[in-house]
Amino acid sequence: MGTAQRSHGLVETAPDAGAIIAIVDSDPDPPPKKPSASYIVYTNKLLAKVMEENPTLSSNDVSKKIGKIWRAVPAAEKEALFANYSKEYYVYRQKMKEWQIRNPERGRLLRSQQWRLRYNLCGTLSYR
Repeated sequence: MGTAQRSHGLVETAPDAGAIIAIVDSDPDPPPKKPSASYIVYTNKLLAKVMEENPTLSSNDVSKKIGKIWRAVPAAEKEALFANYSKEYYVYRQKMKEWQIRNPERGRLLRSQQWRLRYNLCGTLSYR
């Protein structure tokens, strides 16, 4: 098998046809992953249960059913999910800012933001 260099990793190719077999991620410092939205977290919890109860439904109908269940969820439960997402998003933003300082060529951050983060003069930064 041969390999070819890509911008973010190596690509393994078959020796005969040159078809791509797998992409091997060789990024030593990947950017942090953004947290899933509250609705997606709730959907992932319900998906297996809804599909088990309704094995004949198409994926479109399963999505509609989950959407109907989501609309009936009490506001207090939704607020708890939103609060959890907000905490995860805050941690993500902090990690992303740190990553952007470590990778200035890949992370778009203004010099003033870099300076403030480096010297910890501002607790929160906005991208405005």
